[in-house]
Amino acid sequence: MRPHKFNSEKKIIVICPNPDCQQKLRIPQIRSTLKVDCPKCNTTFYYTYPYGIGKRKSKWYHKKWFAILLLFIFPPVGFVLLWNDLKSKIYARVGLSIAFGLLFIIWLIIILIIIQ
Repeated sequence: MRPHKFNSEKKIIVICPNPDCQQKLRIPQIRSTLKVDCPKCNTTFYYTYPYGIGKRKSKWYHKKWFAILLLFIFPPVGFVLLWNDLKSKIYARVGLSIAFGLLFIIWLIIILIIIQ
């Protein structure tokens, strides 16, 4: 006997839409419409997986481009945003931190020389 193609898929729990039943049903999490039959009350319904669920959209101020922009404009805030981004590699974060840290110190020295 061949295994069912949904055996390796993740499962989600949906509730039967029949108000008298409310049975929890485990169905495969796929990106298409499924015909679901409730075994308890024999209600048939169609379930469409919501596309927005499961993927969180990150805020604009958590994007890499904004962290690098702030490293040029105001490095201390750029460092915080850079280190909050755990998706980037540690070598890239350390390298950018060292480079922009030195650049920030040089800018401060130049500003102090100009002011005096």
